[in-house]
Amino acid sequence: MFSKKYRLPREVIDEIFKNKTKTSSTRSFLIKKQENTLEYSRFAVIISKKIEKLAVGRHFSKRKVIKILKELAKESRADFVVIVRNNLKDKTLEDLKKELGEFIK
Repeated sequence: MFSKKYRLPREVIDEIFKNKTKTSSTRSFLIKKQENTLEYSRFAVIISKKIEKLAVGRHFSKRKVIKILKELAKESRADFVVIVRNNLKDKTLEDLKKELGEFIK
């Protein structure tokens, strides 16, 4: 889990969806990026109930993504909204890191 400092507030998430922001798409993720003036990056991870029915599965997938984001986003200064498109149970951390790493850095 991210500390509160690194989490995106709901208002900023809504603003990112309303405004035209840089968007990237991979097989497993849709990533929206908006530059910020802070000295650090902020994140939001969204997993729909259509992707994973049980909350346990959604939390497991969210923890996987958060672990990778903590490693990758040390240099960038932007707000990221990561939307999970597919179930991540069968994917390894290395595969997910490769997918996310192309856009985050």
